[in-house]
Amino acid sequence: MKEFNYNKSERTYDIIFGAAAIALSSIISLLFLVAGILSMAANLTTGLIGRFLGGAVANRLMELFQAHAGDAGKLIMCGAAFGLVWTVIGIKALLRVQRANRYAKIFTTQPSGVGRVKIAEIVKQTGYTLKRVSHDLNTLKKRGYFPTINFDLDNKEAIFVENSEPLVQIGNESATVYKENREIPLVPIAAAVVTLISFSFGWWLFSVTTAIGAGLLTTMFFPLAIYFSEVKRTTPKMKKPSATGNSDLDEVLAGIYENKKELVRLKGSIVSPKIRTPLADIIRVSEQISQYVTDNPEKAKSLRQFCNYYLPTTVNFLATYEELESKSDKGENIMATLAKIEEVTAKLVDVFKREYDELFADKVMDIEAETSVMKAIIAEADESKNI
Repeated sequence: MKEFNYNKSERTYDIIFGAAAIALSSIISLLFLVAGILSMAANLTTGLIGRFLGGAVANRLMELFQAHAGDAGKLIMCGAAFGLVWTVIGIKALLRVQRANRYAKIFTTQPSGVGRVKIAEIVKQTGYTLKRVSHDLNTLKKRGYFPTINFDLDNKEAIFVENSEPLVQIGNESATVYKENREIPLVPIAAAVVTLISFSFGWWLFSVTTAIGAGLLTTMFFPLAIYFSEVKRTTPKMKKPSATGNSDLDEVLAGIYENKKELVRLKGSIVSPKIRTPLADIIRVSEQISQYVTDNPEKAKSLRQFCNYYLPTTVNFLATYEELESKSDKGENIMATLAKIEEVTAKLVDVFKREYDELFADKVMDIEAETSVMKAIIAEADESKNI
């Protein structure tokens, strides 16, 4: 198995970004605080002078005092808000580094040759919620910490190696899957809004461009939140065939329907791609056969062997595979049986396709007969021209 890929350069970027965000926000907050204090001192001085002076000068000074009395408080409050938001952003970046190290430790201790780990196992080892774990892993993938990681939502696993086989399912795990959800990126929005407000005392164009820059910067370090939630597995709904009045056709359609319904269930339950892939082809061809015989009822009798033998036999040994695959301890006999069923299932795809192809035998013969007649007519026409 390839070693788990942990891109440590991204960790360095986040450490630099987090430390810079905290440091710069502290400096800017301090500047706002100093500006607020100076403004407050200037306003206070203006007010005191206005009390001791009379006439127009005093009135003008009092007007200035009243006009700018609130500026000091606004500067201090906006500086505090700006510093708080960007300090939180910096801390979140540093916490991401800490969590990445924790996940990497779990991944690198997985058994060699597996290439997968149950997301439920990650939840168990970290003590986080499923939402937190899936959000973290998706973010770390987008940020480039774990560039090769992927997710199997059907089997609820994190994948490290391409084409690796799913792990054995636990309990009623096959009854549920993960659904992908998205959240509004609140961190970039908050960063942009607070930055806009904080700098709105100056030039508006500068304020807007700074806010947009803040939003884009935090979007890069805090991508759109994606997380998983567990939902009940749904199987495709198949419409039960209606009675046609043709007993042979009704028997064939009912047989295909019942067996196909079970095959769909088995595909959702069986884990191994060595079965799931050919089984998807078998289900697809069965549907094509069902549709063809519906449109051509005279072919119903020729499908008795297919309905009474091929389909039910396929269902029976795949049900055996489902049972054996779920065993936690697999000895030589179980492994050998699973391998035989996998081999036969792969070959069955050709059998089902051949059955479907045989339905067109009459049409092929008709076309050949018509082609022979047309050739004879053309040959006769050519002879008459030569005469």
